[in-house]
Amino acid sequence: MEKNFTLEVQMTHYKHEQVDKKGAIDYAGFVQEFEQFPWQEQLEYANNQGSGCSASLSVINHKENLTLWVSITGEEGAQSFIVGYMYPKEIKRFFGLLSPKLGEWLEMYFVEDKEDVKKLFDLFFEDRIEKLEDEIRKFELLDELGG
Repeated sequence: MEKNFTLEVQMTHYKHEQVDKKGAIDYAGFVQEFEQFPWQEQLEYANNQGSGCSASLSVINHKENLTLWVSITGEEGAQSFIVGYMYPKEIKRFFGLLSPKLGEWLEMYFVEDKEDVKKLFDLFFEDRIEKLEDEIRKFELLDELGG
């Protein structure tokens, strides 16, 4: 069964809800976008502005309702990446007294090396989700959100 992956791009100066929908993508296309993306320029812009959204590339697996995104962080010459993994999760409500609901859960990880970022996306495109979850959770967890 073929997966339906699409790419969305968000630049630093965009409003939080604004994205460019780039359409269908595969791993080779993602690597090309990732390598050609103006990460340093976007990081400099973000650091000078002090607020707003972070530039990011998001890949959505529509059949599995999963999203993996990457954004840059840091200072000039010392940049790293934040990788976000969004997936459906059963969320407890009212301290477990109410029946749980299915919601979106986001985990964000600090990833220093761009080769590690590409490896995570390779697992995502290969639909090796269990392996992706094992590998991404080896990195430093920055935050997790859900609702």
